[in-house]
Amino acid sequence: DSLGVRAYPLGELTQAWKLVLFNQFHDTLAGTSIEPAYEDARDQLGHASSIAASAFNAAVQSIARQVEIEPEEEMRPVVVFNPHAWPLRAIVEIEYTWTRPQGHHVVDDEGERVPMQLTRPLTTMSGMRSRFAVPVEVPPLGYRTYRIRLGTVPGEAIGCSDTQLENEHVRLELDPATGRIARLVHKASGADLAAPGSPHAVVIEDRSDTWGHDVVAFDQVAGEFECVGLRLLESGPVRGIVRVESRYGSSTLREDYVLGADSAYVD
Repeated sequence: DSLGVRAYPLGELTQAWKLVLFNQFHDTLAGTSIEPAYEDARDQLGHASSIAASAFNAAVQSIARQVEIEPEEEMRPVVVFNPHAWPLRAIVEIEYTWTRPQGHHVVDDEGERVPMQLTRPLTTMSGMRSRFAVPVEVPPLGYRTYRIRLGTVPGEAIGCSDTQLENEHVRLELDPATGRIARLVHKASGADLAAPGSPHAVVIEDRSDTWGHDVVAFDQVAGEFECVGLRLLESGPVRGIVRVESRYGSSTLREDYVLGADSAYVD
C-alpha cells in the first residue's frame, strides 16, 4: 500500500490461512486419518499455497513495473527481490532463452562483475535455453537489479573433488566408503566439527500401526544405508556440489553437499 501499487489481498490471504490452520488438526497433521482426508488436505493446502504464490507474484510484478532500467544493447536485466527483514546473501538460479555463442557475464547495479556459473537447465529442450547460478546481496525488504551482458569473463573455481569441497572458510571431506562426513574443518579456529564415528543414514525398526499402541520408543536400528558412489556435480567460481548416492534394499538416497565460494557453511 505504501508504494501505491496494489491493495493488500486481505480476503484471499485470510482464506488461505484458514485452510492451513484447518489442516493442522492433530489427526491430519500427524498422519492418522483415513485416505479421503488426505486427499482433502492435499487439495486444500495446495489451494492455500497457490493463493499465497499468486499474491506474492502480483506484488512483485507491480513493483517491478516501476523499476527504471536504462536500456542497453544486448543486455538482459534481472531484478532480485528480498521479502525478508534481513539482508539476503544467497545463490540464485536463473533460467532464460538468450543463449549466445560468445557466452555471458553478470554485473550488479554498480557495474561490478558478479561470478556466474552455468548449471543444468530444468528444460530438456535444445541448446536454446541456459540456466546459471549467481551470488546476490539484496537489502532487507528490497530489491536489486543485475544485468546479464554478452561475453564470457573467466573466474577461478573453488577447490573441489569427488570427496572434498573447500573455500577460504571451511573444508568438507567425505568418506567414499561410507558416505559419511569425515571432516568439517572451520579454518579460522581449526576446529573439526564432524562427529567421529556417527552413522550415515540409519533405518529404524517400526512395526507399529499409525497410532503406535504400546510403543514407547523407536530405538532398534535395522540397518544403515550403504554408499554406492560419490561424484562431483559442479565446480566453478560460484559453488561446488558433491553428490553422495546410497542404497538400502530397494530405496535410494541422494545427498547433495553444496559449498558457495564465499560461504561459511555447507548446505
